[in-house]
Parts: sequence; C-alpha cells; structure tokens
Amino acid sequence: MVVDKLGVHVIEKLLLCFDEDILKNIYDIILNNFTDFANDSNSLCLIKKVIIHCTHESTKNRIFKIVLDNANGLIKNCYGNYAIQQCIEV
Repeated sequence: MVVDKLGVHVIEKLLLCFDEDILKNIYDIILNNFTDFANDSNSLCLIKKVIIHCTHESTKNRIFKIVLDNANGLIKNCYGNYAIQQCIEV
C-alpha cells in the first residue's frame, strides 16, 4: 500500500489539533489498516503519532492488540519494527 505524503501530513495535523472523539472515523480507518500503514515509509510517522497522541484506553488497548497479533510481520519489516518500538516507549 502506498500512501500519499501530503495526505499523511494533513491527517497528522488533524490528530494534533482535534480531540480523539471528533476524529473517531479517522482513528478507525487508521487502526483497521494499521499494519499496512506501519509497513509503509510514508505513513509510519502517522502510526507513531496515533500511538503517542491517542488518549482513550480502548484505543491504546486496540493498538497494543494489533501490534501483538502482528508482531512477527512488523518486526521483519524495515518500517514496521518502529511501530513496535513506539508502543514499547509509550
């Protein structure tokens, strides 16, 4: 999956400017495609920002479950392993 750099930049700004409740649909799309985004050079920064800025425990738990369920594939990817590292830091 290739993700547009400019589109990722816009979504990152939305994450910084608006509450998670307002952006629920965006969070759902990102989390439903988490591994694809985490394994993509353009959207890895977006994944890292989601991990850092999510405030709801349910979102954090969902992210950690996705990472645990897909750890083997993420570790083997040159970008995906950074998503795992970000989770560890959080």
